[in-house]
Amino acid sequence: MAFTQWRRFTFFNKQAVPTNVAGRSWDTVRDAEMACSTCGRGVLIFGDSNGFVHMVNHNFQVSTFKAFAITVLHLFQLKQHNMLAAVGIDEDGVNPVIKVWNMDKKDKFGNPFCCRIQRTIPASNTPSMVTSFCVHENQSFMAVGFAIGSIALYKGDIAKDRTLNRTVHLMNENEGQITGLSFQGTGKACHLFATTENLVVSFNLQEKLPKKNVLDRRGCSLFCSTMSDMVMDNHFIVTASDAVYAYQADSRGPCFAFDGEKLMAKWFNGYLVLVYKDKAKNSIPSSSSMKIPDKNIVTIYDASQKLIAYSSPLPGVQEVLYEWGSLFALVADNNLICLQEIDIQQKLEVV
Repeated sequence: MAFTQWRRFTFFNKQAVPTNVAGRSWDTVRDAEMACSTCGRGVLIFGDSNGFVHMVNHNFQVSTFKAFAITVLHLFQLKQHNMLAAVGIDEDGVNPVIKVWNMDKKDKFGNPFCCRIQRTIPASNTPSMVTSFCVHENQSFMAVGFAIGSIALYKGDIAKDRTLNRTVHLMNENEGQITGLSFQGTGKACHLFATTENLVVSFNLQEKLPKKNVLDRRGCSLFCSTMSDMVMDNHFIVTASDAVYAYQADSRGPCFAFDGEKLMAKWFNGYLVLVYKDKAKNSIPSSSSMKIPDKNIVTIYDASQKLIAYSSPLPGVQEVLYEWGSLFALVADNNLICLQEIDIQQKLEVV
Protein backbone atom coordinates (compact mmCIF):
# COMPACT_ATOMS: atom_id res chain seq x y z
CA MET A 1 0.00 0.00 0.00
CA ALA A 2 1.38 3.44 -0.92
CA PHE A 3 1.71 5.91 1.91
CA THR A 4 -0.37 8.43 -0.09
CA GLN A 5 -3.37 6.24 0.74
CA TRP A 6 -2.67 6.38 4.46
CA ARG A 7 -4.69 8.81 6.54
CA ARG A 8 -2.72 11.79 7.84
CA PHE A 9 -3.00 13.24 11.34
CA THR A 10 -0.94 15.31 13.74
CA PHE A 11 -0.75 13.15 16.85
CA PHE A 12 2.47 14.74 18.14
CA ASN A 13 3.14 18.26 19.39
CA LYS A 14 6.52 19.87 18.74
CA GLN A 15 8.27 21.76 21.53
CA ALA A 16 11.80 22.74 22.53
CA VAL A 17 13.52 20.97 25.42
CA PRO A 18 13.63 23.26 28.50
CA THR A 19 17.02 24.75 29.34
CA ASN A 20 16.14 26.63 32.54
CA VAL A 21 16.77 23.61 34.79
CA ALA A 22 18.80 23.22 37.95
CA GLY A 23 22.32 21.88 37.51
CA ARG A 24 23.82 21.25 34.07
CA SER A 25 21.28 21.90 31.33
CA TRP A 26 21.41 20.93 27.66
CA ASP A 27 22.94 24.34 26.90
CA THR A 28 26.17 23.26 28.64
CA VAL A 29 26.88 20.70 25.89
CA ARG A 30 25.45 22.63 22.94
CA ASP A 31 28.93 23.26 21.50
CA ALA A 32 29.85 19.56 21.46
CA GLU A 33 30.03 17.77 18.10
CA MET A 34 27.64 14.88 18.66
CA ALA A 35 28.61 11.71 16.81
CA CYS A 36 26.10 9.08 17.97
CA SER A 37 23.27 8.41 20.39
CA THR A 38 21.20 5.80 22.18
CA CYS A 39 18.39 5.74 24.74
CA GLY A 40 16.64 3.60 27.30
CA ARG A 41 16.12 3.13 31.04
CA GLY A 42 15.12 6.74 31.51
CA VAL A 43 18.02 8.53 29.79
CA LEU A 44 18.98 10.00 26.44
CA ILE A 45 22.66 9.36 25.76
CA PHE A 46 24.93 11.14 23.28
CA GLY A 47 28.55 10.49 22.32
CA ASP A 48 30.72 13.28 20.96
CA SER A 49 33.80 13.66 18.77
CA ASN A 50 36.01 14.41 21.79
CA GLY A 51 35.33 11.08 23.48
CA PHE A 52 32.72 12.25 25.99
CA VAL A 53 29.38 10.60 26.75
CA HIS A 54 26.53 12.93 27.81
CA MET A 55 23.50 11.51 29.63
CA VAL A 56 20.23 13.48 29.81
CA ASN A 57 17.72 12.54 32.52
CA HIS A 58 13.94 13.17 32.62
CA ASN A 59 14.53 16.63 34.15
CA PHE A 60 16.84 17.42 31.20
CA GLN A 61 19.84 17.63 33.48
CA VAL A 62 23.09 16.51 31.84
CA SER A 63 25.88 14.40 33.34
CA THR A 64 29.09 13.67 31.42
CA PHE A 65 32.02 11.27 31.59
CA LYS A 66 35.10 10.67 29.44
CA ALA A 67 34.62 7.38 27.59
CA PHE A 68 37.38 7.38 24.95
CA ALA A 69 40.60 9.32 24.54
CA ILE A 70 39.71 10.53 21.03
CA THR A 71 36.11 9.97 19.89
CA VAL A 72 32.92 7.99 20.39
CA LEU A 73 31.63 6.23 17.26
CA HIS A 74 28.65 4.11 18.37
CA LEU A 75 26.50 3.73 21.49
CA PHE A 76 24.06 1.00 22.58
CA GLN A 77 22.02 1.13 25.79
CA LEU A 78 20.43 -2.19 26.73
CA LYS A 79 16.78 -1.91 27.73
CA GLN A 80 16.50 -4.90 30.06
CA HIS A 81 19.82 -4.36 31.84
CA ASN A 82 21.51 -1.14 32.91
CA MET A 83 24.52 -1.74 30.66
CA LEU A 84 25.94 0.74 28.16
CA ALA A 85 28.15 -0.48 25.32
CA ALA A 86 30.11 1.74 22.96
CA VAL A 87 32.66 1.71 20.18
CA GLY A 88 35.25 4.46 20.04
CA ILE A 89 38.86 5.39 19.36
CA ASP A 90 41.53 5.60 22.06
CA GLU A 91 44.61 5.77 19.82
CA ASP A 92 45.26 7.18 16.35
CA GLY A 93 46.04 4.56 13.72
CA VAL A 94 44.67 1.71 15.85
CA ASN A 95 41.39 -0.13 15.33
CA PRO A 96 38.44 1.10 17.43
CA VAL A 97 37.67 -0.58 20.75
CA ILE A 98 34.46 -1.74 22.43
CA LYS A 99 33.85 -0.68 26.01
CA VAL A 100 31.02 -1.88 28.27
CA TRP A 101 29.93 -0.03 31.41
CA ASN A 102 27.80 -1.26 34.29
CA MET A 103 25.74 1.88 34.86
CA ASP A 104 24.67 0.71 38.35
CA LYS A 105 28.27 0.77 39.60
CA LYS A 106 30.75 3.64 39.97
CA ASP A 107 34.54 3.67 39.71
CA LYS A 108 36.81 5.58 42.10
CA PHE A 109 36.23 8.78 40.11
CA GLY A 110 32.44 8.52 40.37
CA ASN A 111 32.03 7.55 36.71
CA PRO A 112 30.17 4.46 35.44
CA PHE A 113 32.21 1.30 36.02
CA CYS A 114 33.89 0.00 32.85
CA CYS A 115 33.72 -3.81 33.05
CA ARG A 116 35.09 -4.73 29.61
CA ILE A 117 37.42 -3.38 26.93
CA GLN A 118 37.65 -5.30 23.64
CA ARG A 119 39.64 -4.30 20.56
CA THR A 120 37.75 -4.71 17.28
CA ILE A 121 39.63 -6.71 14.65
CA PRO A 122 38.30 -7.76 11.20
CA ALA A 123 38.97 -11.29 9.95
CA SER A 124 41.90 -10.15 7.78
CA ASN A 125 43.49 -8.06 10.55
CA THR A 126 43.27 -5.11 8.15
CA PRO A 127 42.74 -1.78 9.94
CA SER A 128 39.16 -0.67 9.32
CA MET A 129 36.61 1.78 10.69
CA VAL A 130 33.59 0.37 12.51
CA THR A 131 30.42 1.40 10.64
CA SER A 132 27.76 -0.55 12.59
CA PHE A 133 27.35 -1.91 16.12
CA CYS A 134 24.64 -3.74 18.04
CA VAL A 135 24.24 -5.71 21.27
CA HIS A 136 21.73 -8.46 22.06
CA GLU A 137 19.45 -7.86 25.04
CA ASN A 138 20.39 -11.28 26.48
CA GLN A 139 23.94 -9.94 26.99
CA SER A 140 25.39 -12.92 25.10
CA PHE A 141 26.16 -11.35 21.72
CA MET A 142 27.76 -8.20 20.34
CA ALA A 143 28.27 -7.56 16.62
CA VAL A 144 30.57 -5.08 14.90
CA GLY A 145 30.39 -4.24 11.19
CA PHE A 146 33.41 -2.82 9.40
CA ALA A 147 33.87 -0.49 6.45
CA ILE A 148 35.79 -3.23 4.61
CA GLY A 149 32.68 -5.44 4.70
CA SER A 150 33.33 -7.98 7.44
CA ILE A 151 31.43 -8.61 10.68
CA ALA A 152 32.90 -9.69 14.03
CA LEU A 153 30.45 -11.53 16.29
CA TYR A 154 31.43 -11.67 19.97
CA LYS A 155 29.79 -14.61 21.80
CA GLY A 156 29.64 -14.81 25.59
CA ASP A 157 28.76 -12.57 28.52
CA ILE A 158 29.36 -9.01 27.32
CA ALA A 159 30.31 -7.88 30.83
CA LYS A 160 33.04 -10.51 31.28
CA ASP A 161 36.68 -10.39 30.26
CA ARG A 162 37.22 -11.09 26.57
CA THR A 163 39.39 -14.16 27.30
CA LEU A 164 36.22 -15.97 28.36
CA ASN A 165 34.43 -15.17 25.09
CA ARG A 166 34.69 -16.29 21.49
CA THR A 167 34.88 -14.24 18.29
CA VAL A 168 33.34 -15.46 15.03
CA HIS A 169 34.03 -13.62 11.77
CA LEU A 170 31.17 -13.31 9.26
CA MET A 171 30.84 -11.92 5.70
CA ASN A 172 33.44 -11.58 2.95
CA GLU A 173 35.41 -8.37 2.75
CA ASN A 174 34.52 -7.53 -0.85
CA GLU A 175 30.78 -6.84 -0.60
CA GLY A 176 30.85 -3.23 0.60
CA GLN A 177 30.75 -1.64 4.03
CA ILE A 178 28.33 -2.94 6.62
CA THR A 179 25.56 -0.34 6.84
CA GLY A 180 23.31 -1.92 9.47
CA LEU A 181 23.14 -4.66 12.10
CA SER A 182 20.24 -5.92 14.24
CA PHE A 183 19.59 -8.95 16.43
CA GLN A 184 16.27 -10.80 16.40
CA GLY A 185 14.92 -13.42 18.78
CA THR A 186 16.31 -15.36 21.72
CA GLY A 187 17.34 -18.92 22.54
CA LYS A 188 17.08 -21.34 19.63
CA ALA A 189 15.59 -18.71 17.34
CA CYS A 190 18.30 -16.06 17.51
CA HIS A 191 19.43 -14.36 14.29
CA LEU A 192 21.65 -11.50 13.21
CA PHE A 193 20.55 -9.31 10.28
CA ALA A 194 23.07 -7.26 8.32
CA THR A 195 22.97 -4.88 5.38
CA THR A 196 25.40 -3.46 2.89
CA GLU A 197 24.34 -1.04 0.16
CA ASN A 198 23.64 -4.06 -2.07
CA LEU A 199 22.63 -6.89 0.26
CA VAL A 200 20.30 -7.90 3.08
CA VAL A 201 21.49 -11.05 4.85
CA SER A 202 20.75 -13.04 8.00
CA PHE A 203 22.74 -15.47 10.15
CA ASN A 204 21.41 -18.23 12.41
CA LEU A 205 23.41 -17.71 15.60
CA GLN A 206 22.72 -21.21 16.88
CA GLU A 207 25.03 -22.60 14.21
CA LYS A 208 28.65 -23.07 15.27
CA LEU A 209 29.81 -21.25 12.16
CA PRO A 210 26.76 -19.23 11.03
CA LYS A 211 26.26 -19.27 7.28
CA LYS A 212 25.18 -16.22 5.29
CA ASN A 213 21.55 -16.36 4.11
CA VAL A 214 20.98 -13.78 1.37
CA LEU A 215 17.49 -12.29 1.68
CA ASP A 216 17.75 -9.58 -0.98
CA ARG A 217 20.15 -8.21 -3.56
CA ARG A 218 19.30 -4.66 -2.59
CA GLY A 219 20.46 -3.07 0.64
CA CYS A 220 20.48 0.38 2.15
CA SER A 221 22.67 3.27 3.26
CA LEU A 222 24.00 3.82 6.77
CA PHE A 223 21.32 4.45 9.43
CA CYS A 224 18.54 3.21 7.12
CA SER A 225 17.67 -0.12 8.75
CA THR A 226 16.05 -0.96 12.08
CA MET A 227 14.27 -3.76 13.94
CA SER A 228 10.53 -3.51 14.54
CA ASP A 229 8.72 -4.76 17.65
CA MET A 230 5.83 -7.19 18.14
CA VAL A 231 3.41 -4.73 16.51
CA MET A 232 5.02 -5.70 13.20
CA ASP A 233 6.07 -9.25 14.15
CA ASN A 234 9.69 -8.26 14.89
CA HIS A 235 10.58 -7.74 11.25
CA PHE A 236 13.92 -6.31 10.15
CA ILE A 237 13.12 -3.04 8.36
CA VAL A 238 15.20 -1.78 5.42
CA THR A 239 14.45 1.52 3.69
CA ALA A 240 15.18 2.20 0.03
CA SER A 241 14.35 5.25 -2.08
CA ASP A 242 11.18 3.64 -3.49
CA ALA A 243 9.86 1.65 -0.53
CA VAL A 244 10.29 0.20 2.95
CA TYR A 245 10.96 -3.55 3.01
CA ALA A 246 10.43 -5.95 5.93
CA TYR A 247 12.29 -9.25 6.43
CA GLN A 248 12.12 -12.34 8.58
CA ALA A 249 15.15 -14.57 9.06
CA ASP A 250 14.42 -16.69 5.99
CA SER A 251 12.34 -14.51 3.69
CA ARG A 252 11.15 -11.06 2.67
CA GLY A 253 7.87 -9.94 4.18
CA PRO A 254 5.58 -7.00 3.39
CA CYS A 255 6.74 -3.78 1.77
CA PHE A 256 5.32 -0.25 1.79
CA ALA A 257 5.68 2.19 -1.11
CA PHE A 258 7.12 5.13 0.81
CA ASP A 259 8.82 7.17 -1.92
CA GLY A 260 11.68 9.56 -1.24
CA GLU A 261 15.35 9.58 -0.24
CA LYS A 262 15.62 8.28 3.33
CA LEU A 263 18.42 9.39 5.64
CA MET A 264 17.44 7.49 8.79
CA ALA A 265 15.03 4.80 10.00
CA LYS A 266 14.02 4.18 13.62
CA TRP A 267 11.37 2.05 15.29
CA PHE A 268 9.88 3.12 18.61
CA ASN A 269 6.86 1.80 20.47
CA GLY A 270 4.97 0.63 17.39
CA TYR A 271 5.96 3.62 15.25
CA LEU A 272 8.24 3.66 12.22
CA VAL A 273 10.09 6.98 12.13
CA LEU A 274 11.69 7.98 8.83
CA VAL A 275 13.87 11.00 8.17
CA TYR A 276 13.67 12.10 4.53
CA LYS A 277 15.80 14.46 2.51
CA ASP A 278 13.62 17.47 1.74
CA LYS A 279 13.06 17.85 -1.99
CA ALA A 280 12.18 21.54 -1.67
CA LYS A 281 14.95 23.90 -2.72
CA ASN A 282 16.24 26.53 -0.36
CA SER A 283 14.67 29.94 -0.84
CA ILE A 284 17.91 31.72 0.17
CA PRO A 285 19.82 32.94 -2.94
CA SER A 286 23.02 31.02 -3.68
CA SER A 287 24.99 34.28 -3.43
CA SER A 288 24.09 34.61 0.25
CA SER A 289 26.92 34.11 2.75
CA MET A 290 24.49 32.67 5.32
CA LYS A 291 25.00 29.01 6.22
CA ILE A 292 21.55 27.46 6.10
CA PRO A 293 21.16 23.90 7.47
CA ASP A 294 19.51 21.35 5.21
CA LYS A 295 15.85 20.76 5.97
CA ASN A 296 14.73 17.19 6.59
CA ILE A 297 11.23 15.78 6.78
CA VAL A 298 10.50 13.68 9.87
CA THR A 299 7.51 11.38 9.34
CA ILE A 300 6.04 9.05 11.96
CA TYR A 301 4.07 6.05 10.65
CA ASP A 302 1.66 3.95 12.70
CA ALA A 303 2.12 0.62 10.93
CA SER A 304 -0.71 -1.18 12.70
CA GLN A 305 -3.34 1.50 12.01
CA LYS A 306 -1.99 2.38 8.55
CA LEU A 307 -1.81 6.09 9.25
CA ILE A 308 0.71 8.90 9.34
CA ALA A 309 0.79 10.18 12.92
CA TYR A 310 3.04 13.18 12.23
CA SER A 311 5.07 14.78 9.44
CA SER A 312 6.99 18.03 9.56
CA PRO A 313 10.25 19.59 8.34
CA LEU A 314 13.10 19.95 10.84
CA PRO A 315 16.53 21.50 10.14
CA GLY A 316 19.52 19.20 9.94
CA VAL A 317 18.31 16.11 11.80
CA GLN A 318 21.28 14.29 13.36
CA GLU A 319 19.68 11.81 15.77
CA VAL A 320 16.18 10.55 16.69
CA LEU A 321 15.46 8.96 20.08
CA TYR A 322 12.45 7.77 22.08
CA GLU A 323 12.08 8.06 25.85
CA TRP A 324 9.42 9.01 28.45
CA GLY A 325 6.67 8.47 25.85
CA SER A 326 8.08 11.13 23.50
CA LEU A 327 10.35 11.37 20.49
CA PHE A 328 13.42 13.59 20.61
CA ALA A 329 15.26 14.91 17.55
CA LEU A 330 18.74 16.38 17.71
CA VAL A 331 18.76 18.98 14.94
CA ALA A 332 20.94 21.80 13.59
CA ASP A 333 23.00 23.79 16.12
CA ASN A 334 22.50 20.94 18.60
CA ASN A 335 18.95 21.99 19.35
CA LEU A 336 16.97 19.21 21.02
CA ILE A 337 13.34 19.06 19.88
CA CYS A 338 10.65 17.07 21.66
CA LEU A 339 7.76 15.50 19.73
CA GLN A 340 5.22 14.66 22.43
CA GLU A 341 2.39 12.28 21.63
CA ILE A 342 -1.06 13.63 22.49
CA ASP A 343 -3.46 11.61 24.61
CA ILE A 344 -6.37 9.45 23.40
CA GLN A 345 -8.99 12.15 23.99
CA GLN A 346 -7.06 14.69 21.96
CA LYS A 347 -6.60 12.13 19.16
CA LEU A 348 -10.36 11.53 19.04
CA GLU A 349 -10.90 15.28 18.71
CA VAL A 350 -8.40 15.47 15.85
CA VAL A 351 -10.02 12.52 14.04
